[in-house]
Amino acid sequence: VLFALRLGGFAEQNIPLRQKRLLIALRLRSVNHGVFLKLNVTNLGLLRKVGNYVTYGVPSVALIRRLVQKRGFVMAPAGDALDVGELGAKDPSRHVRTPLSDNRLVEDALGELGILVVEDVVQEIASGGDNFDAASAFLLPFKLSHAKAGRTQRRLRPEDYRPFEKGGKMGYRGGQID
Repeated sequence: VLFALRLGGFAEQNIPLRQKRLLIALRLRSVNHGVFLKLNVTNLGLLRKVGNYVTYGVPSVALIRRLVQKRGFVMAPAGDALDVGELGAKDPSRHVRTPLSDNRLVEDALGELGILVVEDVVQEIASGGDNFDAASAFLLPFKLSHAKAGRTQRRLRPEDYRPFEKGGKMGYRGGQID
C-alpha cells in the first residue's frame, strides 16, 4: 500500500497536459490532496511520471487510522439534511461530502463486502486485501493542510522540487511518509 500526496503543480503553473491527466487519474486534483494506492507496477509507473508534483511512500497503520478517522470523508446521500432546488424540494439523488463519523455509512456502502465499521476500512487499506479498491474508492481524497514546520511561505521553493533522496520534497520517501 502506498500513500500519495500532491505537493506541487499550482493552477498558475504550466503543467503538461499528460501529467495533468495522470494526476486526475490518480485522484490528485489539487495541491495537498492525498490518496491510498495499491503497490503495483502500474501505479509506480504513474507516480514516476508525475514525480515532479507528488511525494509517496509506505504508510504505517497508525497513519492510515489517523487519516481515516480525522480526515476521512465520503459521498453520502443528502436525504433530509439538505434542501435543494426551488421551494425547498428535496432531491434524493443528490450526494454531499460527509465526514466518516458513522459506521452506518460504511455498512450501507461496503456491507456486502464484509466491511461493516470504520476500523474494517482501516484494516482493509492497511493490508491491501481483496476489497482494497472498493475501500479506497469509498473514501474521497484526503484534503490536508500545508506543512507549517520549517517554512514560512505556502509555496514550494525551486529546491523543494528535487527528489527526496537529494534533499528535496518530491518522489519516493519509503517509510518516512508518516
